[in-house]
Amino acid sequence: MQQRKFTARAKDPDGFDITGKTVTWRSSDPLTASIAADGTATAEKNGKVTVKALIDGVESLPVDLETQQVTRSIEIAGDNTPVPALNRKRKFTARAKDENGFDIEGKTASWSSTNTAVPIDPATGEITAKGNGTSTVKASIDGIEGTLSLTVDQVVERLLSADTGKLKALNRTRSFTAADADGNPISGKTITWSSSDSATISVSGGVAAARKNGTARVRATVGATTVESDLTVEQEVRSMELSGDTSKIPSFNAKRKITAIVRDLDGYVIEGRTPSWTSSNPVNLTVDAAGEVTSKKNGTASITATVDGVSSAPLNFEVSQVVASVEPAAGETSGKFRSKGETRQYMAKDAGGSPIEKLVTWRVTGDTPVANVDSSGRVTARQNKRGKATSVTATADGTTVSSDIDVEQVAVSVVIQEPSKSLRLDKTLALQATAYDANNNVVEDKPIAWSVDNPLAASVVNNVFTGRLLDARVRVTARVDNAMGTIDLTVGR
Repeated sequence: MQQRKFTARAKDPDGFDITGKTVTWRSSDPLTASIAADGTATAEKNGKVTVKALIDGVESLPVDLETQQVTRSIEIAGDNTPVPALNRKRKFTARAKDENGFDIEGKTASWSSTNTAVPIDPATGEITAKGNGTSTVKASIDGIEGTLSLTVDQVVERLLSADTGKLKALNRTRSFTAADADGNPISGKTITWSSSDSATISVSGGVAAARKNGTARVRATVGATTVESDLTVEQEVRSMELSGDTSKIPSFNAKRKITAIVRDLDGYVIEGRTPSWTSSNPVNLTVDAAGEVTSKKNGTASITATVDGVSSAPLNFEVSQVVASVEPAAGETSGKFRSKGETRQYMAKDAGGSPIEKLVTWRVTGDTPVANVDSSGRVTARQNKRGKATSVTATADGTTVSSDIDVEQVAVSVVIQEPSKSLRLDKTLALQATAYDANNNVVEDKPIAWSVDNPLAASVVNNVFTGRLLDARVRVTARVDNAMGTIDLTVGR
C-alpha cells in the first residue's frame, strides 16, 4: 500500500505561523484512504477522498487525494495438474497485482489458450479438454499477461464396446474402444492391442475375432497402463448335417456309423459337441450314443441327431434282408442224407447268419428228383444222387441262393435169405442178401461183400457159395457199409 505525507501549519490573523500546535487529521473515507496522526495517508483501496487538518477547532480547506493502483503483474489460480480425461473442465481465476504485490480489485481478465485442443472461455477462464496436448493459459488485464501451463493427458481406464454378450459363431468380430475414465476414446496416442489367448480370440486394431470356443482377455496398452475385458466365444448351434452309408442294409445285426457335423449361426463347424441320437423305429434299427446303427428287423427307420435343442434332418434307412446262404437249421444233421425219407429243415440266411424274415420260395433243382422240399424249407430225401447235380434253392425278393443236396443211403442192417435148396458137396448155390437204411428202405446200388468163417470147408465168390467139406457147418457173412448179416449153412451129400 502506498503512503503519502501531509503537513499543516497554523496561521494567526496576520498570516504568521503559529508553532507548537497539535494537528488532527481527517479522511472523508478512511476505507479508501486512512490518515495517521502524523499526517501520513495510506491507500486502502482505489478511490477519491478529501483530507482535512483541524487545529484548535479550525479546519483547513480540503485537499483531494485519489488512490488508483496500476497493474504490474497477473496471478492465475486453479488446478493445473494434468487432465486425465477429455471433456473435463477446469476453472481458473486471475488477480491483478500492483507493484507492491497487492491485489487490485475490480479488474476483469481476458482469457486465451495457445492450443486449440484446450479451448478456454475468454470471459470466464474455464477450459474444456478437447484433445491431448499442452497449452499455455493466458490472462490479460490492462495489457499485462499472466500465464499458466496446462496439459491434457488422457489415461486409459476401460474398454468400451457397442455389443455385449458372447460371440456365437466363429470369425465373428467385436470392436473395442480404449477410453478414459469418462468414456472418451483415447485420442492421438499409440494403442497397443493384444489377446491373452490369440488361439481363442485374435485382436487387431481394436477388433477382436472369434477363433475357437473359450474365453480370452482383450487388452489395450497406452503408455504404461493396460486395461482388459473378458470375451467369450461360445458357438450357438444353428444346424446339423448327418452323413453315412444309407444304402439298403441286407442283413440283421449289421452296423453302420453315422457322422454328425454341427454348424454354428454362420455355418462354421462346431468341434467337440456330442449329439443325442434317436431312431424313429428302434424295432427295425437301433442307434447308440456314438451314432452307430444296428439293423434288427426288416423295415424302415429314420435317424435324427439333436444338440442344444436343434435337430438334424432325418437320415433314412431301410433294412431288407438278402438271402446269402442256405443251410440246415440249428440242430439238424449236415452233410449227406443217409436214408430215403430222411428229412431236414433248411434255413435261408442273410450275410450275418440271421434267418430270412420274409417270404421265401423253396424248390429243388437238378437232373433227377433225389429229394423234394416243402414251402417251409423242409427237405426229404427220395433216392440216391448217383452223381446227379441236385440243389435246394431259396428265393426271396428276386435273390436265389442254393445248396447242394447229396443223398447216399447207408446200410444199417443186412438180411441174408434162407436158400431154397440144400447145399451139396462141390455144388454151387446162389445166395441173396438185402441191405436196409435207417428208414428200412432197401439200399440201392451198393455192393455186398461176402465171406465165410471156414474157407477150407466152403467158399463164396460174390454171392455164389461152394461146399468143400462134407458135413461141415459154415457161417456166411454179407457186409454193406458197416452193417452185416449172417447165416449158418451145412454142406451135405
